[in-house]
Amino acid sequence: MSDNCIFATDGVSGVYGVDNGGITINEGATLTVGANHTVAWSPGSSLVINGSIAINDTGQLKQGFIYYEDNDSDGYPVTSTPLVQSTTPGVGYVQRNDFSTFTYTDDFTFDYDDNSTSTYPGVRCATCKTNQSDGTCAAVTDGTDPWFDCSTLTCTDYIYGWSGLNCAKYSGSSDHNGDCNGSGACYTTVADSCTGVGVTAASCGSAGCKMACATSSVATSYDTVAEMCYTSEQHGCGTEENCDDTGTCAGHDQGGGS
Repeated sequence: MSDNCIFATDGVSGVYGVDNGGITINEGATLTVGANHTVAWSPGSSLVINGSIAINDTGQLKQGFIYYEDNDSDGYPVTSTPLVQSTTPGVGYVQRNDFSTFTYTDDFTFDYDDNSTSTYPGVRCATCKTNQSDGTCAAVTDGTDPWFDCSTLTCTDYIYGWSGLNCAKYSGSSDHNGDCNGSGACYTTVADSCTGVGVTAASCGSAGCKMACATSSVATSYDTVAEMCYTSEQHGCGTEENCDDTGTCAGHDQGGGS
């Protein structure tokens, strides 16, 4: 190793290193091992330090072979987390150096069914689901979207509903916008994804003239008084009053006239 090398500092566990040889850190180079990470080199080989090492208190250097679980021996490991041991953990484990077609990558293309040689990625589990260590799929946690499966809504483009005499738009996103719902699907409805009273799309002058302010409708459909407030016939105004062209009850006072 001639240059500085840092093995992740994000706290997510990981195993790195050399499965069929040793590691030499040259003078002037630093090997940094982050939290919960392991850097391994194989038995019978050496870790030679001519430079320096920096290890987080939960990081480690370990001599051992790197093993992945591959019960059906199809070259696709079942999980992204290998073991570092001097001898095999048991039946179903394969040393990383022995994978003839080692295909695990960070896009989660590991084995969907580790008991069938004909079922493997290609593809990971479906939308809002994650591969389990036994080869099955499970829904990801509600309110998360680790694989970026879900799209977000622009909430200010949708109608919130009546707020007093105002037909208002949503003010912004809820905590669910763009997330999975915990049942293997995305939150998709405006009601789930948006919240809050935002800017007014239009206002009626009187409550008796309020007509249509359809919650979750596209806001551009409701941008004039005439589309959401009655402007002619009587619709809830007082006796002998009608809605004028501003959506306001107008005419004779209630009970007046001859």
